[in-house]
Amino acid sequence: MTELYGHKYDIHYGWVRFRVPPTALVGDAAEALNVGQGSQGLLVIRINYDQQGRLIDSDFEYWRHNAICISADIAG
Repeated sequence: MTELYGHKYDIHYGWVRFRVPPTALVGDAAEALNVGQGSQGLLVIRINYDQQGRLIDSDFEYWRHNAICISADIAG
């Protein structure tokens, strides 16, 4: 996608926002992660913006609470 955005549309990633709220895993998410309905989990939300601050795309992922490690490096 990054190549397509850049080469065809001249859109380049500028920054990304992550949110990781706790959630109960239900339905397809619980089934795909092989856990019981209502099990603890995390919803990883990623929102990508272009160099002008315009929304490019977003991604929503469900994770088991015990199968993810979040690490961040922040320059400032």
